[in-house]
Amino acid sequence: MAYNSDYLDDFFIVFWLALFVLTLIIELKLKHLSLINYSFAALVTSLCGAIFAYAQVQLIIFISLSLLFAILLSPLKRKNRTKRIFENQVCAFIGREATVIKKIDPQKVGQIKFYDMTWEAIPANNCCIEVGEEVLITGKSGLNLIVTKINPN
Repeated sequence: MAYNSDYLDDFFIVFWLALFVLTLIIELKLKHLSLINYSFAALVTSLCGAIFAYAQVQLIIFISLSLLFAILLSPLKRKNRTKRIFENQVCAFIGREATVIKKIDPQKVGQIKFYDMTWEAIPANNCCIEVGEEVLITGKSGLNLIVTKINPN
């Protein structure tokens, strides 16, 4: 059974564009950078297909570029994954108690000790928290934990 080569080539161009849009939408929604290499590869493949490439060549281009972009983007993906892990861990700290090891006041970041780790902290309300006081972790702001005194005076 014969097929129309021009029709197949045109179909693949539309397919690559649809794949680009779909993976880009998913990527923007999830922000995991897990599909971004396929998005880039699909976009470049659709452009190559529109200019010169046959369907079989488009497939080879897509696979090659997917692998290339996966390798080139791996440091960025690794950095993003580390950031998400950090944010998830910090969210697990909320509601836990810690000890102040460097004075915390509204104008200056202090430090707390939490599970044998030192974290920078800022007060939730505009009060000073002295060294040795127990605090409750109530949130995070950037890389700082937000804390309140457990027994405010």
